[in-house]
Amino acid sequence: MQTISTFGKDVHLLLSQHFKKTIKHESAVLEDKDPEAIHDMRVGMRRLRTALQVFEPAIVFPEAGGVEPMRRMARVLGAVRDADVLKTDLETHYYPQLQGKEQKRLREVLRYLQQQRQEGFGRLQAAFKGSEYRKLKRAVQNWLENPVYKPLAALSAQAIVPDLLLPLTSEVLLHPGWLIGMVSGNENGKADGLDEEHLVSHLQEQEEVLHDLRKRMKGMRYQMEFFVDWPGLEGDDRIKGLLSQFKQVQEVLGQLQDLAVLKHFLQEALQAPLADKLPTLGDQLRQRQIQLWQAWQPLQQQFLDANYRAELRSHLLLPTALPSEPASETVDDQADVLLESTSGSS
Repeated sequence: MQTISTFGKDVHLLLSQHFKKTIKHESAVLEDKDPEAIHDMRVGMRRLRTALQVFEPAIVFPEAGGVEPMRRMARVLGAVRDADVLKTDLETHYYPQLQGKEQKRLREVLRYLQQQRQEGFGRLQAAFKGSEYRKLKRAVQNWLENPVYKPLAALSAQAIVPDLLLPLTSEVLLHPGWLIGMVSGNENGKADGLDEEHLVSHLQEQEEVLHDLRKRMKGMRYQMEFFVDWPGLEGDDRIKGLLSQFKQVQEVLGQLQDLAVLKHFLQEALQAPLADKLPTLGDQLRQRQIQLWQAWQPLQQQFLDANYRAELRSHLLLPTALPSEPASETVDDQADVLLESTSGSS
């Protein structure tokens, strides 16, 4: 008799895999020889946090290993990672294009950035040695050894995946960030009525909204990635196609956010407007921002299109289903075990 996998058991396997992938970078992060280790661990913490948010209806998870401790750990890792990204961008893309006084000023900025990075890494080391991180790891390990489920965990993934994905999808589709730059009276919603000066000013005013849209897109992408190879959903090309589109949106918004962060950092380091101290660099950043906005507009139009939004919803509502199975003692037994676990047994 065929055994049907339950959602709870699949969640346990996924959390175990992602937890191991995340903490394996710990030693490399503390050695501080490979910047990618910090990036990988930060992404791992974000994915774990998203997983807990997605699967909350099916599991009872300890607070010490929950969303907020993971968010704080990702934030500490992120401060160091952001400094590394800024350093690479400034040294690789912008410094070679400057001359004379501007190169000298940028070298001073890079020294200031290095000091900030050292301070951030000191906070990271302290966080790794702190009690919250130890409790986080212990809480997750304890749950993996003795998982506690809610009744919903007894169902199959095919039965509940759409209901897990749709809430965040609705939040993303209704986000005000999609409407940024739309010109009143323009049916297509394009910002072709804004000149460069007003466009740059408008983007600066709305950068927090765009940043929030990027974070929500990233969360939706992570959610869907959990289900790409899920038992019974493998090979669903519809989900893979959506992931590719979400990644495009995330990348463009991410580069716009990186530019905003870079401009704020430069003005903080220089203690003066960018145009006064590094005019050439300021102009380069301005042109790059306009280029990214031009790349963003087709994506914006796609996600505002009624037909595309309807197609997206239909993909989420119709995940690939396994052939129907006759009722069996095997399935009943699995449900009984998972339902009993709500009282604390594994």
